[in-house]
Amino acid sequence: MSEQDFVGTWRLVLMEARSSDGNVTYPWGEDAGGLIMYSPEGYMSVVLFSAGREHFGTSDILAGSEKHLAVAARTYLSYAGRYEV
Repeated sequence: MSEQDFVGTWRLVLMEARSSDGNVTYPWGEDAGGLIMYSPEGYMSVVLFSAGREHFGTSDILAGSEKHLAVAARTYLSYAGRYEV
């Protein structure tokens, strides 16, 4: 397998957690969404989110209420960095 096999944008199909006893849960719901992108230069970026996220309530993220900020943080995750194959 080469780096070129990863390059591109990929859509999340399913996000599940499996315990050692075989129990399956869906931490962000069975319809969680997300994208992962791999560049030919060796960088990646991922976005994961709970489907049906509550509307934030304002276009200014710094003006959100504590409740809105907490819900937003619990239903969205993103990160980026280098990758190697």
